[in-house]
Amino acid sequence: MPDVSELLQKISRKQGLVRNKLLGSPLGKKKVFGIGLNKTGTSTLGACLRTLGFNHLYDVQRLSKFHFDGDHASLFNIVDQYDSFEDWPIPLIYKELNDRYGDDALFILTERITPEAWVNSLSRHAKRINFEGARALRTKIYGYEGPDGHEDEHIAFYNRHNAEVVDYFKERGEQDRLVTLCWEKGDDWDTLCGFLGVKKPWVKFPHVNKGG
Repeated sequence: MPDVSELLQKISRKQGLVRNKLLGSPLGKKKVFGIGLNKTGTSTLGACLRTLGFNHLYDVQRLSKFHFDGDHASLFNIVDQYDSFEDWPIPLIYKELNDRYGDDALFILTERITPEAWVNSLSRHAKRINFEGARALRTKIYGYEGPDGHEDEHIAFYNRHNAEVVDYFKERGEQDRLVTLCWEKGDDWDTLCGFLGVKKPWVKFPHVNKGG
């Protein structure tokens, strides 16, 4: 028997897609960028944004190739066509995105409850997603094919990224366009929708790919 909660989640995301086609983005021309590292609840964020009616894009392979090839013209040509984004390479280019879209961009930094919880989740994910392309992408980003044996380096990367994001928006006086969320600490529809300024949906808050 299918899980009723998951079925309702799927229905809500399809409803969001229909709303977007009929009414457009709930924020007009504004874009929403998830700039937390992978395995910080980015899939949950993507599910939320689809439910809310954003034309959401998840396209790690194509966008990452453009980024690492230095072809940001092609990357931005795609970004121009969608409302919201998360996962690679979005966390790596938040400054460029801010320069391009300015006040028409909102940024969501997702975090885990501790850096150790993040690196443990990343390790499990690396074991499951272990094909050549995934290993190559992790090496380009983190410097290693996986975190096992390099936990300290990955935790340093995680802490540095999160601190740099917060400092960047603070130094520019643009803290109002950034929110830091942690699903494990209880952030949910209230905090997300409050930041975006949109109505909270009827469906239960999703937790996609929730690990142990």
